[in-house]
Amino acid sequence: MSWIIIAILGIYLFWLVIMLFGWLKIDSIYKEVSHSKFFYSIIVPFRNESEHLPTLLNSLSQLNFDRYEIILVNDHSEDDSIQVIAESTIKLKLISLPEGRSGKKAALTVGINAAKGDIIVTTDADCQHHPNWLKVFDYFFNNMKAQMVFGGVALINNGKLFSKLQQVEFAPLIGVGAASLQLGLPTMCNGANLAFRKLAFETVNGYDGNEHIASGDDEFLLAKIHNQFPKQVFYAKQADARVTTAACKTLGEFYNQRKRWASKWSANNGIYKSMLAVLIFCSTGATVAAIFHLFVDYSALLAIALSLKLILDGFLIYSVLKSLQIPFSILIYPLAQILYPIYVLIFGIAANFGNYSWKGRRH
Repeated sequence: MSWIIIAILGIYLFWLVIMLFGWLKIDSIYKEVSHSKFFYSIIVPFRNESEHLPTLLNSLSQLNFDRYEIILVNDHSEDDSIQVIAESTIKLKLISLPEGRSGKKAALTVGINAAKGDIIVTTDADCQHHPNWLKVFDYFFNNMKAQMVFGGVALINNGKLFSKLQQVEFAPLIGVGAASLQLGLPTMCNGANLAFRKLAFETVNGYDGNEHIASGDDEFLLAKIHNQFPKQVFYAKQADARVTTAACKTLGEFYNQRKRWASKWSANNGIYKSMLAVLIFCSTGATVAAIFHLFVDYSALLAIALSLKLILDGFLIYSVLKSLQIPFSILIYPLAQILYPIYVLIFGIAANFGNYSWKGRRH
């Protein structure tokens, strides 16, 4: 039995070393473009975001860039979002989805169709942005001939244990998404921090083929554009390219958010994505089995494999958090590792059953 556990952990460690290689290979330096060729359209789909919109608009109004527009697309909000926008003095374009159309992909499509920009930039209403955010994207589109660029998302630490655990849990998703792309096997990105050429979006027919899935506007589009332009998709590792957002405040909110993300797994039909999901699930089970096995029948080889996993996982998380300017906590990391198997088990099963609630809607 121990040899099976060691074999699974060995495969995981081999994959993890490859991910670390890919992540460390990504350059974090950029040079400001003196004369940009492009105009940018920032698209923000929103539903019931009156609490966050003032901060978002203030953030976007302070960008160190002069060639952009802001387009807000209202997805049938039921709160005071429209009133908040009306009271704002920031120049923007507000569009409301017509009756019969709803959801993030519909809102994004409507916004993109109305955009004047050569480059579409998507973000979420609960995000804040560095003043040089667009400058980093502009570097990639001007100097690297990019068709798509995505950046990291930093979860704000509100001082509570729950938010700190989410920072540690979320970091590997960013790292693996960036490293996999670097190795030519894109898996995930985040629509809260995403930019692409409008022409590229039109070339791949936008979200056609996955409109029925509530989540996944970012990852499905990543797969389409990478398939069409395999050498022209990049991860922006620069600290100025990150956006910040609040961590989930409650377990219920966290569950519904992760359930929403997990709902697109069954539609991800790539071989690498499927193998990755199996590897993560099996390695998590092997980790739990290894701990129990060491208590019953100590094995030096098993202890070494488990220790290497703990060290390499920690180094990846540390490196990603550092790029997002988030401190790594040596106390929080072990706790997150203990809770992670429970997390994987719950959402591995939940992804295939039941509904979830998001922004006042059931899916």
